[in-house]
Amino acid sequence: MRFDAADMADMTGVGASQLLPTGPGELIEQLRAASRYQMLLPWAAIALVMTIGVAATSKVLWMPIAAMVVGVPALVCLWWWERGKRTATAVYEVSGQVADWFAEFCEGHRAMVVLGGAWRVEASATIVGTYGYKVSGGADAAVKRKPVTCSLTAPRLLTTNIAVPTISHDRQALLFLPDRILVRSFDDWSDVDYQHVRVTCTRQRVIEYEQPPRDGTQVDTTWQFVNVRGGPDRRYRHNPQLPIMEYGHLTLTTSNGLSWVIDCSRPEVAERFATALSNRPR
Repeated sequence: MRFDAADMADMTGVGASQLLPTGPGELIEQLRAASRYQMLLPWAAIALVMTIGVAATSKVLWMPIAAMVVGVPALVCLWWWERGKRTATAVYEVSGQVADWFAEFCEGHRAMVVLGGAWRVEASATIVGTYGYKVSGGADAAVKRKPVTCSLTAPRLLTTNIAVPTISHDRQALLFLPDRILVRSFDDWSDVDYQHVRVTCTRQRVIEYEQPPRDGTQVDTTWQFVNVRGGPDRRYRHNPQLPIMEYGHLTLTTSNGLSWVIDCSRPEVAERFATALSNRPR
């Protein structure tokens, strides 16, 4: 069943611009500056090409050669300078319980990286009434979701000496560091302290309208259009049978409005992630 955007409740919470940073140091300001920096290199390269082109039309052979000799090293220097402007640096020396926890957390996150399917739930609507039940395959709710990417590599904006468990989509991301969680919303950044994060995980049955993930578990089937008894509605000539999958439903929230709801194709991986996050030493 299709819902208009106005019918669906937003599940994404507030963006980074509405979260007051809680971590120490200037890392957030560095990341904000790096994200918003406008690169000069493309314009400089275009200017150099045009200069060489104009010089090549002259009868003086050394002019285009001189432009290349001067311009190419200048572009290299500009690239190195702008590389520093486009990155923030965080160096960690972690020991004790936090080091042990972070190593275990990174190892658990590797299972998230290789999931066959993971999605962020952006909006949800409860299906009510007989008609809604019939045309939605008997579902309780309709959701709007987008695939997420899980990795252990920090984005190019962040230079660090550790693995960085990351969940991202559409230039929005959560980056899990030893001391805090970085929150990215496009060109804005903030962070939250682990002690302020509430994480829960449940197993949820989901009607899959797309190709099921390779590692998902199918627990039942339904039809796109059902009758009041749950069987296929014979009035529809095209009424495909749909798999019902069991997914891990992972929710990360804070009291000041952060909200990430993630469905994972393997419930046990989501449960391991939630347990590891909850067990961070205080």
